Amino acid sequence: MSLSDIIQFIICVIFIGNLIYITRKDWYATIITWLPLWLARKLMWTPNIVSWVMHKIPYAHDEEVYGEADHWATPEEFWQHKMGDCEDYAGFAIGILKDYGYQGLIYTYPVNDKVGHALGVVTKDLKNYYVFDLDYVVEVRAKSLEAAGDWVRYNVVRLV
Repeated sequence: MSLSDIIQFIICVIFIGNLIYITRKDWYATIITWLPLWLARKLMWTPNIVSWVMHKIPYAHDEEVYGEADHWATPEEFWQHKMGDCEDYAGFAIGILKDYGYQGLIYTYPVNDKVGHALGVVTKDLKNYYVFDLDYVVEVRAKSLEAAGDWVRYNVVRLV
């Protein structure tokens, strides 16, 4: 067996391993979305799992879902409708992870004169913070929940 064959074999193993991991994660998240919330809560014990599940739930404006200009959904409402806007995603993540000892807050900021945005920030150990922005999560090391929200807001707005 040549060095080239070994390298190709390693690349194939890595590719197949990642494919299995991604498929398993996608399958797991899809199955969770089919469950009632009381049972789904028991299967979402880490920020990453909550993020995988939220990735399966479509974004929708409050007027579409609730017929109101602005409605802050409870985790139960978000789960029932399986759609929501930024503060609904944030509230859902915080609400689910509170069951597992996390504390959190919804961090809001203006995007422009007419539109605002909301992030969910959670922590368990006051060192590592997980910031939820719609269906993705970023891990941040910060000194407080507010500082973690500021870090992501600054970096996300700067990239736009």
